[in-house]
Amino acid sequence: MSDVGAVGFKSGSAGSLTPQKKMKKRKELNALIGLGDSKRKKTKKGSGHRLLRTEPPDSESDSSSDDDEFNNLSGGANFGKRSYAQCCNVCYPLFLFIILAACVMACAGLIWMQIALKEDLDSLKEKLHSMESSQKVSSGEIPKLSEDLKNKERKLDDIENGDKGLSKLWSNLTEMNRK
Repeated sequence: MSDVGAVGFKSGSAGSLTPQKKMKKRKELNALIGLGDSKRKKTKKGSGHRLLRTEPPDSESDSSSDDDEFNNLSGGANFGKRSYAQCCNVCYPLFLFIILAACVMACAGLIWMQIALKEDLDSLKEKLHSMESSQKVSSGEIPKLSEDLKNKERKLDDIENGDKGLSKLWSNLTEMNRK
C-alpha cells in the first residue's frame, strides 16, 4: 500500500500537496514579496516592491525611499548625476583649498610688500633728515661766507688802490726807472 501511495503521490493530483511542499511554496512566495524570515526582514528593510507587500508601509518616507531605490536602479540618466555628485565631492574641497591657498599667498605677499615699503620709507626719511640738517648748516654758513667774501674784496681793493697798492707801487717803479 505504501507503493501505491507513493506512486499516486508522484503522479497525483494537483490539489493534494503535502505540508512540506506547502511550506516550500509559502517560503518561495514570501521571498518573492519580501516577507521572509524575521532576521532577513531586519537586515533588508525594504526588500521587494511596495505593491507586492501585504502590510502597509510604515510611513510615506518608507514608500518614497523604495520608489527612489527602484528609480535609481532602473535609470541610466542617474549615472551621470551620481558621477557629477562624486565629482563635486572631490572637486569642491579641492577648489576651496586652492582658493584658500591663493588668499593666504596674496595676504603674505601684501604683508611682505608692506614691510619692504616701510623699510624704503624709513630710509628715505633718514636721507631727508640728513639733507635738512646739512641744509641748515649750509644756510648758517652762507652769511659767514658772505662776510668773508666782503672782507677779501676790501683787502683786494686795498691792495690795488690803497697806500701800499699796486698802482702806487707801479708808479713808484716807473719813477725809479726814469731816474
